[in-house]
Amino acid sequence: MDNDRLTIFTSAACNNNCVFCSDRKPDLSFKNAAWLTPEGFLKQSKKIESLDSMLFTTCEPTLNKNLTNFIKLAKQKGYKHICLQTNGRLLSYGSYVDELVKAGLTEVNISIHGSSKKIHEALTRTPNGYAQTVQGLKNIVALKDIFRLKVNTCSTLTKLNYKNIYFLIKMLLAFEKIDCIILNTLMYAGNADKFFNQLFVSYSELAKEFKKAIDKLKRSYGDKKELPIKIETMPFCLMGGYENYVGIPETPYYIKNKEKTMLHRSSATTKTPICSPCRHYKLCSGIDVTYAEKIGWLELAPIK
Repeated sequence: MDNDRLTIFTSAACNNNCVFCSDRKPDLSFKNAAWLTPEGFLKQSKKIESLDSMLFTTCEPTLNKNLTNFIKLAKQKGYKHICLQTNGRLLSYGSYVDELVKAGLTEVNISIHGSSKKIHEALTRTPNGYAQTVQGLKNIVALKDIFRLKVNTCSTLTKLNYKNIYFLIKMLLAFEKIDCIILNTLMYAGNADKFFNQLFVSYSELAKEFKKAIDKLKRSYGDKKELPIKIETMPFCLMGGYENYVGIPETPYYIKNKEKTMLHRSSATTKTPICSPCRHYKLCSGIDVTYAEKIGWLELAPIK
């Protein structure tokens, strides 16, 4: 994925109800969300020379009826990389996928959280959504070579699905044309904070299960094959020998006074003074703030 992207907040609604959603308030509404209008898009998407990648995100962008036109406008403005973050359900309709791709979409990140209907829908709390997401992924993969698309998947790891890592990755690798399988640790905000006890799993346990999955996959695919897998917001100090699988989150930007301005996410993650001597300090994202407050730092140690 591109490290620097113009982030476009596109939708104020979602057709899933994820138990871990960090955008949800306790009253089930979305915080800081609004429907993006054509006028709003023109204001947010002013082209500047140093930024040629755009991401449509927030809630579920495909629910915005103007999305196709936004993609067309982004292409006309000169954006070369136009990405969509989606749960993939509406991409199960082939005609809609064709519409988005022909408008200029170049990359799709589809969220899928388990290798089975039972696991995925336990997290999304949306009956029959799994089949739509899988079909959406199939539809995008089918067009990958024709339109030179970049296809990624994103999966959020919780207590409810982290033991499924191996089977999830194995299923996704079977598609063969997925560029990157991205595993995300939890941001404990919104629903994820509300249901902390039900969702919490330590970084140490995640790292242990991830390493087991990678070792097993390598035995199947061979050590020489570079597996297209990244785990994001995972402390480097827990990933000894597997550091190349730690993903570096992209930097989100918005346009302010005709200049690109970084969307600050420092409030979401934190580091402690004991981290400072670590050789991975600059690259490491640290850990979730709420996790640090509730669980602490004892499992972490700097790599010197």
